[in-house]
This record gives sequence, structure tokens and C-alpha cells, in this order.
Amino acid sequence: MMGRSRRLALLAEGRFTPLDAKTAVGVLRFRPDQVAAVVDATREGRTAESCVGAGGEIPVVADLDAAAERGADSLMIGVAPQGGGLPEDWRRMVRDAITRGWDVLSGLHVFLSDDPELAALAARHGARLIDARRPPTTREVAARRAAGLEALVVLTVGTDCNVGKMTTALALARGLEARGVSVAFVPTGQTGIFIADHGVAIDAVPSDFAAGAIERLVLEAASRADVVVVEGQGS
Repeated sequence: MMGRSRRLALLAEGRFTPLDAKTAVGVLRFRPDQVAAVVDATREGRTAESCVGAGGEIPVVADLDAAAERGADSLMIGVAPQGGGLPEDWRRMVRDAITRGWDVLSGLHVFLSDDPELAALAARHGARLIDARRPPTTREVAARRAAGLEALVVLTVGTDCNVGKMTTALALARGLEARGVSVAFVPTGQTGIFIADHGVAIDAVPSDFAAGAIERLVLEAASRADVVVVEGQGS
């Protein structure tokens, strides 16, 4: 979903905490090389590590001008607010990013690319609006095709959101890889999709087709790995 090597400004205005900024924290933990700065004027001058325990010395800055000075070339919305909408004060920063020609990456339930104003602005400035939660165009019903796989399939589960299912899955996958095991990670939420550059946000898929969407991902992963680690979802 990153699509290319980037220098991200992670938008977490007023909410750059371990619980609120789930997407930002995940990207800082697993793709820090892609991050130039975190945008949160209320924590300006601090480091990512001091705020959320990940990201090392990546700076927290007040605005996109400061992020640009540190090499940012794209904006990622690093918080998933309740309801998944775009707060009005963030909309101003999204417009600012687009006018700079920056791509904007979003995991919100509201798709930026469907917003007429933002889409027109992006077309004018050559920017892309990337919505990680947009579901697949094809809908499939699960057919137990994964039942006979030789690959070991591991699913991380939990009883709520933001309790560590994705983090555990990625840590397990990386640990197995370090031991020489052929492993593939299957992301099922927006943060995992940004980290792995593929996947399906399962909460955006109608329930009749959710199992089919994940079955396809598991089959694809098993074709190239001996162990498939699937990010579970719970809410």
C-alpha cells in the first residue's frame, strides 16, 4: 500500500499516544525507515520514542512545513478516530499536503478518493489519495480451499481492538524469518496493510464475503511460504 519508498509525515495531531495513534505506532515500530516526522503540535519538540515507545529519534513537529524540512514527501493519517471520519481540522492539513503534490495515505472508513473536493485537488497537483480500507472489487464466498494446505496457518486472536494482534503476528513472522523459516504475513487491517504493502481491511468487506477474501489471501501466501501468519481482528 506504500507503493514505493516514502518519507512519511504521520498525522497524529493532538492524539500521538500509544492507544490513540495505533496506525502511526505500528508504522513507527515496523517501517521506521519510511518516516520523516510525526505531526502533532501539542507534542512538538519531543521524539517519537518518548511519546509512544517506538520510532527512536524521529521528531515530532508542529506542521507540514517542519515535516517537509525533514524530508517528508507523503502524508499518512496515523490515527483511526472513532467512527472513521476525517475531522475538519485534519482536512485542512490533508489539503495542504495535496497542494504540495504529496500522496495522502488513509486508513479511514471514509474514502478520501471519493471526496469530490479532495479528488479534484489531487488531480490538479498530481497527488494520489490512497485508501487502505477500500475493499476488493470482487466478492468471493469461502469454499474451504485452504483446508488442505500443507503450510502451517497461524491466526492471532484477541477480545478487543488495539490489544496487539497485529504486533504479535508481525513479531512472530519476523522471528520465524530470522530463524530461516519461509513465512508470510497476511494483514487484515489498515495498519498491517500499510506495513506489508498488501492485504484486505476485513472490516470493510460485507460479512458474507469476509471469509472468502481472507481465504484468497491465505492461499496466495501459502503458495510462497511454509508458515502463514494471519492478523486476527476483534472488536
